[in-house]
Amino acid sequence: MPLVIKEKDEEKQEVNKDTIAEKAIRRPQRVPIGRQDVLTVPDDVKEPGYFYRYFNDTGERIAKAERGGYEVVKGKADPVGSVRVGNSLGVGSAVTKDVGGGQKSVLMRIKQEYYDEDQAVKMKLVKDQESEIMTVNTSDGQYGKISQEQPR
Repeated sequence: MPLVIKEKDEEKQEVNKDTIAEKAIRRPQRVPIGRQDVLTVPDDVKEPGYFYRYFNDTGERIAKAERGGYEVVKGKADPVGSVRVGNSLGVGSAVTKDVGGGQKSVLMRIKQEYYDEDQAVKMKLVKDQESEIMTVNTSDGQYGKISQEQPR
């Protein structure tokens, strides 16, 4: 008689293990608040060869970005029950994020080669300014020298 009870207990334990495993699969993974990157680009809209960036939808920012070579990223519809609350992702609509204070940001992209060109121009400006700062001007009676090891 004790063997029959033991078999039932083992069956209950196996069923219990199965339901626990099923619940773990269905449960979304918990991400601590400090580890959530709200401006992450969704993987389903990324394409290689592009640089992605969010622009706040205020004033002429989106129009200026488009004149600079950026284009609005269109999204796919989110599945029912998606964890991306506060985003409007409909088929063919712009990918947006709610960034707080009633403000929305629009995901835009630019070809990587154009982005790299823009960054090179900005870096040249910074280098020129640094060079100007490091130049010693002795013509106006000042003396001394400022030096800094430049990164390569």
